[in-house]
Amino acid sequence: MKNDDKEISEEVIFFQSIIKRKADTVDPNVIDDDLIRKYIKEWNAERKIYGMDDMPFSDLLELRLSFQNILKIQNLRGLASLKKLCLDNNIITKIEGLTEDLVNLEWLDLSFNNIKVVEGLEELVNLTDLSLFHNQISEVRAPSLDSCKKLNVISLGDNMITSYEAVIPYLRTFPNLQVLKLEGNKICEDSGYKSYVIAFISQLKYLDYVLLEPQEIQRAKEDHRGEDLGVKDAQAQQEELERELIEKAKKELDDAFIGGTHKFLEHLKEEFEDEEKKICVLPEQDNQYAEFAEKVNARIQDFQKTIIEKNETRLQIIDKFKRSVQKAEDEVENEAIKLIGNYEKEEKQSMRIFEQDVETDEDLLRDLIPKIDDLEDVLIEKELSLVERLNEAIERFDKKMKDIVSEIKEDTKNFSEAIIGLMDLYFGELQKIKDEQIKLFYAENVNMDNFTPEQKEVYQDREGLLSALTNLQDDYKEQIGTVEDEITKAYDGEMEKFIEEFKYEKHERNRTRIREIMELAQEKREVIEKTLSEDIS
Repeated sequence: MKNDDKEISEEVIFFQSIIKRKADTVDPNVIDDDLIRKYIKEWNAERKIYGMDDMPFSDLLELRLSFQNILKIQNLRGLASLKKLCLDNNIITKIEGLTEDLVNLEWLDLSFNNIKVVEGLEELVNLTDLSLFHNQISEVRAPSLDSCKKLNVISLGDNMITSYEAVIPYLRTFPNLQVLKLEGNKICEDSGYKSYVIAFISQLKYLDYVLLEPQEIQRAKEDHRGEDLGVKDAQAQQEELERELIEKAKKELDDAFIGGTHKFLEHLKEEFEDEEKKICVLPEQDNQYAEFAEKVNARIQDFQKTIIEKNETRLQIIDKFKRSVQKAEDEVENEAIKLIGNYEKEEKQSMRIFEQDVETDEDLLRDLIPKIDDLEDVLIEKELSLVERLNEAIERFDKKMKDIVSEIKEDTKNFSEAIIGLMDLYFGELQKIKDEQIKLFYAENVNMDNFTPEQKEVYQDREGLLSALTNLQDDYKEQIGTVEDEITKAYDGEMEKFIEEFKYEKHERNRTRIREIMELAQEKREVIEKTLSEDIS
């Protein structure tokens, strides 16, 4: 205990010295490698630790940047081992910059800042202790802490929380939450505050750092029995939000043509329920499946992320191509409008002169005919030139699309092979367990009490058990093969469909434009001929 007190004392002295040195800081500070390195050197110096100033950031377990006048959370890279991060007593206004590099973070202190919204914690899946004490927070709702399922301690004291509904319905969904601090908020002025909170977050062990007695929790539940309508409504809203998020995620998968990977293993379990029931009697099957499912789901998530990103790249290529084509068409269209306008200006002037002076030679109008011919030729030439440019653009676009689709197909093939490999390992282990069980079951002097009734029933039909295992393995492989085929065909079909529809659309546009040009030229000629004929008559 003395050693612990000594260590705490040293820590207090160290941070007091830092506070003293930093107290006069005025300008906002930036988190960068120099600041982190400086922290390491000061920490080592205070503790008389030598030769560790250049330790890699990846080995750092704790980082305290309190009282540094930090405005923005950023540049926290390469801190893969970091467990504890203190950014308290700064001027931070937004929770951001907590990237996947901090996935192992367990303790985060953001107290005494200017934070208004609880956000930016998506990557902190191992977070157990969160302090947001003395900020400007008025509510904590989904999905702000959805990734922090391990949350055990949260301090929201001294904020701007004025209603139970702003925090209680959401916080009660965290099963591991045992310590909650709300003291210093407006809601704490309610005489029934403590009773209400522990009634609806019954898993709490401490409220405002005061130990709760079991009888106190039970009494609170009884006092508020039947008063949970608001919480139920909030839960319904939370469930609705979760459904929306699931639907959004499913749509994202469907848009990337990988909807078949959604709940892949769950669908297999349902489809092949009869065979699954037989192999479930094998000892350790549950553990084997859990390990298998964890690895498969991890592969699926990685694959989904990769394909969604590459599909987004594919869509960006398509969008860029469409915009460049539209720009080229607009340029030709604008040039055509300008040329037609110039001609019509000249035509109008010639007509005015001809109509005002009867002595004017008819050649003044007849000279417009070759100009109409030239205009027609130029406009058609521009359209034909545009067609050539579009054909070249389509070839380049087609190559880019084939490249990205080839990557996606290769990723899909590798994913399928990886899943099949995991399936082979899983069923291989089950085959070993099956062989051992059958050997024991048919051994001489076997004690049948060692087997459950379900095992006895299945083991008596060993061919049936072997068939179930073999068929199930084949079915699993066939399903992942089907998923691979569907993804491959979807991307090939989508690319072919887009190119075909685009070419048809542009072919029709070109035909229409040339026809309109010819009709316009003919119309202009007829106007001149009509004017001349009327003058003669």
